[in-house]
Amino acid sequence: MDTLSPSGERLLIGRPPPCMSDGAKRLHMLRTWLEVCHSDPRHDAEAYLTACRLREQAAALIGYMA
Repeated sequence: MDTLSPSGERLLIGRPPPCMSDGAKRLHMLRTWLEVCHSDPRHDAEAYLTACRLREQAAALIGYMA
């Protein structure tokens, strides 16, 4: 038997989906690209630059030295 009340069900359906900020999306994209750079030797030159960008983006998200 379902334990949700009808009012609780209505709140779950009407809620907007969780979303990430643009900075968090960029951080996730950079992390994914860094994994690609580490796994593919053709992208070795990009690995260092991507790691630096990833650190900068993470620092910006947490507000380090802001």
